Amino acid sequence: MSWFGFETAPAPFPKTPATRIADPVDVVCSPARAVSSLEAPLDSFRWSLDFPAAGNEAFTFYFSLDDGAFALVQLVYSTLGLGPSIQMILRWYNADKTKFCRTLSPAVASFLLSDDNRSVTCEEFSFQYVPGGGYKISVNIGEEAAVDVSFEPVCGGFKVNDGRTLFGESPVEGFVEAEFVPKATVIGSVTFDGVKKNVAGSGLFLHALQCSPQYVSKWTFLNFQTKDDSIMLYEFDMPKESSYALTCASTGSIVRNGKLLAVTTANRAVHVQKELDDAFSGYEVPTQLFLVWTGKTKDTNEDVRIEMSILQANMLDRIDVLSELPFLLRKLIVMFSATFAPDRIEPEQKVSQESRARDGGSKDLSANANIEQRVEVLTDNRARLAALLRDYHKTRKNRVMVFALCKKEKKLDANHGAFTKDIDPNAKATKVTFGNDDD
Repeated sequence: MSWFGFETAPAPFPKTPATRIADPVDVVCSPARAVSSLEAPLDSFRWSLDFPAAGNEAFTFYFSLDDGAFALVQLVYSTLGLGPSIQMILRWYNADKTKFCRTLSPAVASFLLSDDNRSVTCEEFSFQYVPGGGYKISVNIGEEAAVDVSFEPVCGGFKVNDGRTLFGESPVEGFVEAEFVPKATVIGSVTFDGVKKNVAGSGLFLHALQCSPQYVSKWTFLNFQTKDDSIMLYEFDMPKESSYALTCASTGSIVRNGKLLAVTTANRAVHVQKELDDAFSGYEVPTQLFLVWTGKTKDTNEDVRIEMSILQANMLDRIDVLSELPFLLRKLIVMFSATFAPDRIEPEQKVSQESRARDGGSKDLSANANIEQRVEVLTDNRARLAALLRDYHKTRKNRVMVFALCKKEKKLDANHGAFTKDIDPNAKATKVTFGNDDD
């Protein structure tokens, strides 16, 4: 990826263009959910910053522009590490295959919410809610890049019921919560390396909370936009070996002529053909997709079904997610990755191996085969800790290691987006700053 401006796209992938084969006939869709409400007016999209366990919350804006460019601007608040962290992400892909990608990890104290939690400013990024008019999105990374656009919804927002899908029986066990603006007009300007140009096109906005997101094994997100229409799919799968009843959850939307035609929950994305990307991740990347949306129209309750077959021949980017995490969180994941099953550590494999080499680890070392390691980060959740201990100690033969902070649990100040510690008032306050490199 480029940290300092535009660069050309990675080597072409797939190496050999896929030839279409027959799509599956009998596709098993995700279980349909009973829908009692789809209401989600834009003024209800507010930052929560409240998780029963470690989690992430993000505002993400996607742009599909008339000049062929595709972009996303994202602000993430996470409690997955030893304390809250922030990530600001700008990715801009031009039609000529040049791109600009930048990820910043500012201080948590710079994450400033408005009084109503609808708007946020964080150093170079600003998402400002405009009553009755959507959002004003601003990014200013000095001479490298600047984005100044208006995001105006075409057909309002929606969420399925309360927007939340539970992994188990209670939120403590984990959940995904999402609300969407499936279509919007985007207009404004962008500047790269001092060159400014006007942009216009379509957009999609996603507000998502993921509590214990490490339990999800696969995500599928598709966003198709034209001037008047759009189709979206937001789907996740749980691991096959998971003890949760939930196996897959999916939300789709269909916008036709600027109107929300349907929201679907019985959908599926099937990887018909795949090719090994051995040069980067070792993943089998889908080269042919078969997509299915099924449900009812929003206003007339008529059956709706869309089937779409796609040959994927234009990979925009490869993203090493682990390398973009804040330094401490990345080190924490690497530390605990030694005993994870291979299919769980594929995204981190390359970075983990490099980190072990830098830290003096031996390639000949291996984890004890008798040890099954599960890591769950708890944020002041004693009930969940007690439940875990009861579960793991049923046989009275297991041993559990619990890591705890030396001070009292960090508390979130939701009004200012900062965290404080309840400590001895006579103790010394020490500020520690970590760089973005791995030194």
